[in-house]
Amino acid sequence: QAAGLLAALVLAVEPWHVHYSRTGLGDIAAYPLFLTLGLFLFLRGRERPIPWWPAAAAASGVAFYTYRGGWVFLPPLLALLALLYGRDLLRHWRPALLSAALFALLLAPLARHLVTGPGDRSQQVAVLGSEERHGRSPLETYGAYFGPSFLFQEGDNGYLLRHFLPGQGQLYWLQAPFLLAGLAAL
Repeated sequence: QAAGLLAALVLAVEPWHVHYSRTGLGDIAAYPLFLTLGLFLFLRGRERPIPWWPAAAAASGVAFYTYRGGWVFLPPLLALLALLYGRDLLRHWRPALLSAALFALLLAPLARHLVTGPGDRSQQVAVLGSEERHGRSPLETYGAYFGPSFLFQEGDNGYLLRHFLPGQGQLYWLQAPFLLAGLAAL
């Protein structure tokens, strides 16, 4: 039941897959699949972590490679899972450590590219560079990502107009009650 609620929340918060899958950007459409799969496998493995937690680590690691919006959403989500299920992680510390190592191994090429690689589009959209571009701190930028203006009214109406739906945020107003119900259920 918890996995279903988390999956519903994730899909309610990030419905871009509908727009992107229509435009043929399949790698982006894979993000909700790997994100939801990672959550499901993690929750499934709470009592018997092997083989579920390493599979969850693999799915979550792959999610980082599918869509850069996940770079903003996944770290706090994983931190929240660690906070909520810390006792389970400590009780099954060996599988948790194995899964964390697998996750780190999967993210090593991405980390190497970001640290030593050539200029990257992520520099244009990164939360950490927001202060010099928008005059807002990273925390303010991150908070705006979950605000009503971004979610329901304006969305990402920046200079990349090919993925912008005029007059529309990332969610439809019709989804607001479901988002609130999902948060209340959690």
